[in-house]
Amino acid sequence: MDNAMLVQVVRECGLNPTEWRASDLLKEFDQDGDGVCSFNEFIDMYMQLKKEELSIENTCELFWKAFNYFDTDSSSSISNAEFRQTLHELGDKMTDVELDHLFNLIDTNKDGQLSWQEFQNFLERDKVASVAFFEAEVSKAEAE
Repeated sequence: MDNAMLVQVVRECGLNPTEWRASDLLKEFDQDGDGVCSFNEFIDMYMQLKKEELSIENTCELFWKAFNYFDTDSSSSISNAEFRQTLHELGDKMTDVELDHLFNLIDTNKDGQLSWQEFQNFLERDKVASVAFFEAEVSKAEAE
């Protein structure tokens, strides 16, 4: 199957890659170099896409748990006080001035609260570091 058909088939299987990503995958998994995807190549490619999708879902779930951990009053937003207190409880050594600066960087609409979207956007900027940090912290919190 060619790239257009590949995108259609993969989407019918419940995954939603962009055409650009599917084209990239076709190049990567086209083992015989003929420019089309054989059944075996498709299976390998599908497994890779599924793995990526699960990774994205797990990351989003982890970030959501972290957001709720910071949102101690369950108001669906994180105040500067909640942000500061939670980071101190997690053992962060930043000064209050540094914490205020970080909070203001994340609070892009400058309303004094971190929304889920602002929190998620900030964590997405450095996903690898964020995931490692929050996996450790969520594990510690759940163990207590």
